Amino acid sequence: MIDLFLEFVGNNVIVGYNIASFDMNLIYDAVQWLRNIPFSNDYLDVLYCAKRVLDGVENHRLIV
Repeated sequence: MIDLFLEFVGNNVIVGYNIASFDMNLIYDAVQWLRNIPFSNDYLDVLYCAKRVLDGVENHRLIV
């Protein structure tokens, strides 16, 4: 399964919402552990973009 993920992602930037604190570390560690190769793709956490652009909102959750 990890091979399919690596093939799908390739060298592209991973974009997600609130992925910086947990999800990306999990991916980096899992690829290292399962395939013994470094996973070095960059990522963009859209939560940080939302916090800068949507300054006056009460929270930045995806679910209302």
